[in-house]
Amino acid sequence: MSGLEFQFLIQKGCRFFVELLEHLFRVGSGLQVAEFATICWCLWQRRNRVRVYQPSWQIHEIKGQAKRMVREFWDANEQQQQQSVRRPQARWSPPPAGTYKANFDAAIFDELQCVGLGVVFRDHSGQVIAALSQRIGLSSTVEMAEALAARRAVEFARELSLFDVILEGDCLRVVQALNASGGCNTMYGHVVNETKRLGAVLRHCSYQHVGRGGNKLAHCLARKAISFADMDVWVEDLLEDLDVVFQSDLS
Repeated sequence: MSGLEFQFLIQKGCRFFVELLEHLFRVGSGLQVAEFATICWCLWQRRNRVRVYQPSWQIHEIKGQAKRMVREFWDANEQQQQQSVRRPQARWSPPPAGTYKANFDAAIFDELQCVGLGVVFRDHSGQVIAALSQRIGLSSTVEMAEALAARRAVEFARELSLFDVILEGDCLRVVQALNASGGCNTMYGHVVNETKRLGAVLRHCSYQHVGRGGNKLAHCLARKAISFADMDVWVEDLLEDLDVVFQSDLS
């Protein structure tokens, strides 16, 4: 082993590899531990590749390769942590006056072979216009379940005679598909296409994404679906145990 950064290990004169590791963990820095572990991994990878005659690093290249891998990993995680610190928690925001916002969500219950759909319409003051919790058969994917929740939100708007609506969900792929021009060719594309067709009949229907923190009420309604045989609807009202979630959106 060479390099001034590992000189303290050489000077220790460890007789066994385990002793060397114990000393490294005890007195080495986090960067030194990461680089040492990556060098060992690179050596092991080289050994396996050479055995089956696959191309690999030369011995003299391993140290530099390991240092680059560690630096790339640390830089990527540091950027991610900085972004997470800067990113504010998502919160529900009211729609413009004269428009109604529907938050929708889906919850999958594999053990019960079913999916819960949750939809809640609120006005510009944050007051609940109507909400539903519905239980349906199990969907093949999370995206399919979310797409079905979006379609149910549009259908609910038509049932309530709400013609200026914003549909908001926390599944980015589904929202992107709803906003994309042309048809959707994914496994849930037929549901997305039907949702867009139903929404086009309304005077105004737009789709937007929100983080989970801004979709809590719809999520709770979706989770509640397992408590009902089929569907339950509330008009200008909500279950009492959802009042805390409702009030947190308004605070």
